[in-house]
Amino acid sequence: AGYTPPGVGITLSGPGVGGGWGALGNSGSGFGISNTITLAGNTSIGGTQYLALSGAFNGGTYTLTKVGGGMLVMNSNATTVGNIVVTEGTLMAQQNGALGDATYGTTVQSGATLQLWGSGGLTIAENITLNGSGNGGVGAIESAAGGATNHTLSGTITLASASSIGGQADRNLTITGNVVGGQTLTKVGTNVLTLQGAANALSNLTITGGGTSEVVLAGSSVTNVSTHTSIGNGSFGTLTLQDDAALTTFTLRAGDSSGQAGDLNVLDNASLTVTGTGSNTEVRIGHWPGGPSTFTQDGGTVST
Repeated sequence: AGYTPPGVGITLSGPGVGGGWGALGNSGSGFGISNTITLAGNTSIGGTQYLALSGAFNGGTYTLTKVGGGMLVMNSNATTVGNIVVTEGTLMAQQNGALGDATYGTTVQSGATLQLWGSGGLTIAENITLNGSGNGGVGAIESAAGGATNHTLSGTITLASASSIGGQADRNLTITGNVVGGQTLTKVGTNVLTLQGAANALSNLTITGGGTSEVVLAGSSVTNVSTHTSIGNGSFGTLTLQDDAALTTFTLRAGDSSGQAGDLNVLDNASLTVTGTGSNTEVRIGHWPGGPSTFTQDGGTVST
């Protein structure tokens, strides 16, 4: 369904009536609005159901807060807005410019998700701050689309707390900016997450999700993991180092105590360095006896 009164713009301001509704919200079935939306102040938009905004979004420098457990779709390249805060539910970006320019940023709070959707693949230059495992555990960022695609995020991704990034199979995500914050990053879902940043800083890297779930460190990326890199923790996962990528980690373990597999590939000119000392100097493939994990080295270096 849609709503487009001819020649009528919608001006919004403030938090609305509360309770997750916002100044504009939808409580019925899926609903679309193609009118121009103008913010006259910091504004909340929400509701419990699907609400799609496809008209020009004139937010100026005001903050847009996504509230409520429903899905808010931003489907306009003609978007200006200050900071975006996703507190609940899912905010779906369907255009490269759906989140505005890169002057400001987007924050995803614990339990909420920023979803990327575009059949041709999106390229978004937004600085994004993440918290938590996302709406229903799909990731604080989820890569999705109507078909196989690859989305790209070129801004800095800051982990304000332990956070997950995920996606659906063949809906892959490349992050060319740095992933920073020194927190745990967990890869969930069955897509491929590629990190190309020159200075990624994590406390732990955990790769799970099952099936085709994979993290690829590519290009000339440099990733420092201060504690543990765990591959296939709870469900299958793969870590691939390729090109000239470098990973430094305190320990690395592929597979878990339940016998779940985790695969490690070190290719091309990539390098893996394990810095743990004494009993903590370990690269375990098939972490416990009987784990069906594999290690493939075709070029590259592994150092302990």
